Amino acid sequence: MTTAVHAQASQVVYPKDVSAADYLLSSPMSHHLPSEFERASHPHHFFQGKEIDDETTFLLDAEKRFSLSYGAFKTHVSLISATLGRLVTEASDQKLPSKHVIHSPKTTAIIHVPNSFDFAVLLLGTMSAGLTASPISTLLTSREIAYMLSKARPRIIFTTQGGGEKKMRDALRLVGGSEPVAKPDLKAAELDTLAREWAADFSSDIERRMFIVHTEGDDVYPTPASLLSTSTSPKDWRSLLQGSAPPPLPCAMDAELQRRRAAILLWSSGTTGSSKGVLHSHGGIIFSTAALWHTWTCFSVPGHGPEGEGERWLGLAPWCHIFGMFTVLFPALVAGATIILPRPGTRFSLEVYMRLLKHHKVTAGHVAPPVLVSMHNSPLMQQIHLPHLKTWFSGGAPIAPDIIASIWAKTRKLVRSGYGTTETSHVSSPQSSSLDGAEARQALGSCGPPTLGVSVRVHGSDASVQHKAAWAREWEVQCASKRTRGLAAPEVASEVRHAPGELLVQSEGLMLGYFSGFGHEDDRGALDAELNAHAFTREGWYRTGDEGVIDKHGNVWITGRIKELIKVSGFQVAPVELDALFSTHPAVADAAACGTTERLVRASQRGARERSQPNLPSDEEVVIMYLQPKDPGVLRSEETQQQLVDEVSAWSSSLLAYYKQPRYICWVPVLIKSPTGKILRKELNGLRGIRHEIVRHRGTARQSSRL
Repeated sequence: MTTAVHAQASQVVYPKDVSAADYLLSSPMSHHLPSEFERASHPHHFFQGKEIDDETTFLLDAEKRFSLSYGAFKTHVSLISATLGRLVTEASDQKLPSKHVIHSPKTTAIIHVPNSFDFAVLLLGTMSAGLTASPISTLLTSREIAYMLSKARPRIIFTTQGGGEKKMRDALRLVGGSEPVAKPDLKAAELDTLAREWAADFSSDIERRMFIVHTEGDDVYPTPASLLSTSTSPKDWRSLLQGSAPPPLPCAMDAELQRRRAAILLWSSGTTGSSKGVLHSHGGIIFSTAALWHTWTCFSVPGHGPEGEGERWLGLAPWCHIFGMFTVLFPALVAGATIILPRPGTRFSLEVYMRLLKHHKVTAGHVAPPVLVSMHNSPLMQQIHLPHLKTWFSGGAPIAPDIIASIWAKTRKLVRSGYGTTETSHVSSPQSSSLDGAEARQALGSCGPPTLGVSVRVHGSDASVQHKAAWAREWEVQCASKRTRGLAAPEVASEVRHAPGELLVQSEGLMLGYFSGFGHEDDRGALDAELNAHAFTREGWYRTGDEGVIDKHGNVWITGRIKELIKVSGFQVAPVELDALFSTHPAVADAAACGTTERLVRASQRGARERSQPNLPSDEEVVIMYLQPKDPGVLRSEETQQQLVDEVSAWSSSLLAYYKQPRYICWVPVLIKSPTGKILRKELNGLRGIRHEIVRHRGTARQSSRL
């Protein structure tokens, strides 16, 4: 049953006759005429009819060796679009289905390139040509790449020189080898046959179909010397920029094609299994970009803001992921922002990051949750002064309210921790830029209200009235605990009137669906019917798999992950709640909860002393906390670990219902997370360390097992 609904009443207006690339490159927001209220409340946010100047810098090397203007960027995108359009058209028919999603491996380009000038031109050029761009992470292994290649079977591949090319060639050999790389849930037999045939065909023509991107050296794109060279190898992607091909006509598009034609193929994180291909349409990209523009009114256009330079952002968030692409790259293009790019391969450190923020007068910091944890724990934050920075943006994983409050206290800049998924793009985002107001403090810890044009529902379980009342009382205890630590928290009785349930999302920015591995020219179509039947309700709402609530102000609160819930004695425990609580203890730098059993813990002892209890191990699920200490010295002393276990368990016992209290605590050097900061809970129980058992009815925590 549906227990709560919150929908944004305002609709997002955008043109229905252009491709996503044409929209992003057309200074679309210069045509928006603000109302008197908008002009008064956000005077720096509007172009007032003036388009982005071609001389405005779009991409800037962090070392200021070279830059790329908006005008030059659009010219190079046009050249790539024309060349790719010819290359792919020669090898594919252009028959389109009368309905259904339009996507085919024959018109797909894999972009295996890090954030760079090259990536941006290749992505927009591919989209402008009417092809599907599929960016993949350069951190993937050859086997992981092989899995994606076997399903995408692209016409063209862009990869980096050296290590990138080697990975791609190794992946091609795996796809063409005797060992299947497709998973059973992907109609393995037929797809594996298609993949082998594709690998053989691609390898036979690899010199014309795989282009190399140079990210090192003095002649990297877009230095003038690199563009004027007449000896550029045909394998070098810059060879596609040479010649005098006329700029292509805009990609033919109407409202129906804009809605049905795939523009990008992203890959889900795979935290719940093998990565799934996620198709997004041209219309979905345009909608999401326009909605974010009208939601984040803190953006300043060129000619406004500090020193009249408009927005200046660091391009650290990977553009091959939804957060980096949809909240940095695409919004930058419509805002006339300048993106500062560190050299690919630059080793990240908090000190380097802060220096870049200050040196380049960055106006908004887009950061992954692990960086925020580092900022919270680092003494460096006491010394930094960032007068140009207006706010922090983050997403991809939950962030403890205490960390947001800590960074606000240190920098006087608020972290806007939004919510979204690869399948939905952005769903909600906090609107406030300060924690000084009562309303902002009340919403601390939430993901804010839905962005413009997005509707969110909470789909409840068949929970009894008594269960809802128990949940309400428990959350009131948690909120009271937060207030004793100086943090604001909602009063559940007045703010939330329903128990948690699965969050459902509906908007024009939703994915087209999960990719089947086949093209639109195949009778089965480009979408996986089985996967999509589970992903969407009959009414077209996307099932996020996240558990949450919506308060009376419309703020979305994430309370857990449906598939990650730990079932203890019939009760459901959300790991994310425990993560947030234990990370606030002064001795803890980071925390992650998951489920385990006594039998699994005993099996992992491997020679450690056995527990003295004669009873057989239980298979009942219990909570185990993996804690990263602020003091690494804790890991060298079992006695110190035990003392901290006693301290932490005593501290948490009054803050949690009995069934949420952990049975085991394990101190570890570092938690296992994805590049976007998501905790990989399936891998936590493989961490090495002493499992200290907490026996609360004895008032001690003296039992332990070693892995």
